Amino acid sequence: MREMQKTFVLLLLLMFAYAGYTQDSIQNPLINSGQLLSEGIALHEREQYDSAIAKYDKIDRNDTNYVTALYEKSYSLIEQKKYTASIKLLKEALSYPTEETVEMYLNLARALDDSGVYAEAGKAYERAIENYPYMYLLHYNYAINLHNQKKDNEAILEYQKAIQYNPYHASSYYSLATMYYLQGRKVPAMLTLAMFLIFEPNTARSFQATKMLKRIVDGTINTDKEVTPFKPHEEDKYNDIVEIIDSKAANDKRYKTGVDLSDQIVNQMHITLDKINYDEKDTSFISKYCIAYLKPMFTNGHFETVMYCMFSSYNNEKVNKWLRKNDKKLKKYKEWSSLKIVEMHAIKYISYNDIYNKSHCYYRDNGRLESFGKIRDRKSTRL
Repeated sequence: MREMQKTFVLLLLLMFAYAGYTQDSIQNPLINSGQLLSEGIALHEREQYDSAIAKYDKIDRNDTNYVTALYEKSYSLIEQKKYTASIKLLKEALSYPTEETVEMYLNLARALDDSGVYAEAGKAYERAIENYPYMYLLHYNYAINLHNQKKDNEAILEYQKAIQYNPYHASSYYSLATMYYLQGRKVPAMLTLAMFLIFEPNTARSFQATKMLKRIVDGTINTDKEVTPFKPHEEDKYNDIVEIIDSKAANDKRYKTGVDLSDQIVNQMHITLDKINYDEKDTSFISKYCIAYLKPMFTNGHFETVMYCMFSSYNNEKVNKWLRKNDKKLKKYKEWSSLKIVEMHAIKYISYNDIYNKSHCYYRDNGRLESFGKIRDRKSTRL
C-alpha cells in the first residue's frame, strides 16, 4: 500500500512539472532567431519596415542575436525617420560587446545627422574612426557631417582620407571637388573633377561635374560665402596655371589639342596638363592623387581617349561615334590606367600606432583597402 502511495505521489509531481513546462512553453515558445533576422531583413529590403520590426521584436533580450536585432531594428526605424527611437536602440546596442560596432556607430551617426544633431553625430564618427581608422566610408560620411557643422577645411581632409583608403571612390572625388569649387580653388577643383570623371564618366553627377568644369574654365565659377574659406598661400604653387586658365590663351583657334572636339574644357584641360609638373617630392594630396595620374596619362598619349570618355554623359552623337569606333584606344587606355592606379597606390606610408610605416597595400575589386603590411627596406634592417 505504501509503495502505491509513493508511486501516486511521484506521478502527481511529474504531472505538475509537465503542466508547468507546457505553460512556460506556451508563454515563451522556442524561436529561431536567425530565421527571424533573415525574414526581417528581407521585409526591410522590400520596404515593409513595420513588418520587419515585428520580426526583430520577437527576439528575446537573452538571445545571442539580440544585439543584431537591435541594430537591424534601428536601421528600419531610420528609414521611417523615427530617429529618436533609433538613437535610443543604438545606444543600448553599443553597451554590449559586439562585432557590429562600426555599423552601429554609422547608424547612430546617421540618425543624429538626420536629426540635425551634427556635433553629437561627429563624436559618433570619431569614436568609430578610432577603432576602424582605415574604413573609407567612415571618413567619407564624417566629411559630410563636418560640412554640415561648417567645418569645411576639416571636411576636405576627411574626403582626402577616404580617397587614400579607397582610391576608386568616385563619390569622395566628387564631394572633394565640389568643396574646392565652392572655395574658388580652380586648379584643385579642376584636377579633382577630372579624376572623378575618369572613375564615373557617364552618370547624372558626371553631367554636373562637366558643368562645374565649364564654369571654371570660362571664368564664371560660383563661390559660396557659406563655405569656410581657405588660406590663399596654400595654392601659391598653382598661380602660374591659374593665370594661364584666366588668360584663356588655350581658347585661341590656333591652339591644337589633338582632340576633334570644340570645347573650352578640352582646351583648358590640355594646356593645364601640358604646363603642370609632377614632383615626386611633393606630398600634397593634389600631387599624389591627381597629378601623379593625370600627367602620365597626358604624356602617354591618352588625353584624347579620356576627353571623349569624360564627355560621354552628354549623349552627343559625335562623342558616341568616336567611342564606338575606337575600341583599341579604349582598351589600351584602360589597361594603362589599371596598372597606373596599382602602381600609385600599392605602396603607401600608413600611420599605425602613431608611427608611419612603408606599407604594401592590397585592395578589393571595389577599391576598398583590404590589408596592408610593412616592407623591409633593403638598405636597413628596420621594418
